Order: sequence, then C-alpha cells, then structure tokens
Amino acid sequence: MGPVGRVVSTIALLLILPWWAISLPLVSIWRKERVADGAPPTSLDRFRERHPALGREIHLGPTARLAIASVAAIAVVVVFLTKDDVERYLFAAPILIVGLTLSLAKWNDV
Repeated sequence: MGPVGRVVSTIALLLILPWWAISLPLVSIWRKERVADGAPPTSLDRFRERHPALGREIHLGPTARLAIASVAAIAVVVVFLTKDDVERYLFAAPILIVGLTLSLAKWNDV
C-alpha cells in the first residue's frame, strides 16, 4: 500500500471509528515495509529531488524527544487536574485505552 492508500485508509478509519479506537489498525497500516533493490523511485523520492527544502526528514535527538514528551505530559496533567470527576474519567479513559492498545500492538509485533 502506497502513501496515498495509507492516507485514504487513515481518513476512512477516522470517519468510521472513534479516534481512540483506530490506534491498532493504524499501527499495521503505517508499519514500515522494506523496498526491494532496484525499485523505481517513489513519489516521495521524486518530491524530495524537486523540493529539497520541503522534502527533508526531521530527525529529533533524544533531548528533543524528551522535551516534547515532557511538555505533552505536563499538558495532560494540567488538563486532567482542571476537570471534575466525571470529566477526568472521560478525559483519561481514551488516553489509557490508546496507550494500552499501542503497547500491546508493539509487544505482539503487529
């Protein structure tokens, strides 16, 4: 499945399922696949050749990843603490379900 098929599949899943239920299908849809030697260049490769500034990959170091994860965790905690009891449950339950689903998917190599 090419990049367009992956994007279309993701949009279709977002339209059909609630956002917290699509984590497992997305892991299998966006799994990296090995490209055979001598394969013709993909559209992304051609785009990178035509637009070098727009097509480069962003590689984050461990410090940047830790900083982003820290900011996200602080934001989740602040939002969680500003909500009432029922709203806290409704906020935390989908996050926990997605986290559990992703960890199970990685554990089972889906």
